[in-house]
Amino acid sequence: MEHVIKTAGAIEVNRGGAVVSLNMQKVGPDMIAQLLEHGIAAKVGDAAASASAIAGESHFGKAKKDVNKADWKAWQDSNAGQKAIAEIAQQAMEGVCEALYEGSWSQRGGGGAGRVRLPEDKALALKNAKADLLVAFKRITGKGKIADMVEHEKVAPYFNQTADAVTWNDEAAIAWMEKQAEAGKRDYLAEAQAALSVDLDDLDI
Repeated sequence: MEHVIKTAGAIEVNRGGAVVSLNMQKVGPDMIAQLLEHGIAAKVGDAAASASAIAGESHFGKAKKDVNKADWKAWQDSNAGQKAIAEIAQQAMEGVCEALYEGSWSQRGGGGAGRVRLPEDKALALKNAKADLLVAFKRITGKGKIADMVEHEKVAPYFNQTADAVTWNDEAAIAWMEKQAEAGKRDYLAEAQAALSVDLDDLDI
């Protein structure tokens, strides 16, 4: 489906050969607000569409088509499977939000094709490490947005910059994370493994 602003106040929608033009001036403010809410939910939610496949393939170590369907379904429905899927979906949707905040429509290196599929424990460890790095970057630079932080020489290596997007350099973040463990400061991977080993039934949620 394509959306094209054809004239001031009108949006042309083309789908399956059918074309209509919606005159936004005839749409009430309450309806526009609902359309905006619907569009945001669809845009951000779409990022989580591949979370199940990414989490499952990371768990089994092979493509979904090569996994027994019953085994896949059993894992997907398990507490561990649901948690892994939710974590990847969370990361993917947060990535879209960050991209939108920075003025970029497309998320680079997020939940779609080409995403580095880390094991569940390492993915969680990396997510926690990134959160701490962002806190440090804000203190170092005095800036609130990543796009402004990357101008600092100590921050720049942790991000990849293109003409329309700034995304994490996962390799640099992982290297930092591993360096912390080697120095005896904080072992993010061990913490993630401990968190993932907790039996959800024991938490009485």
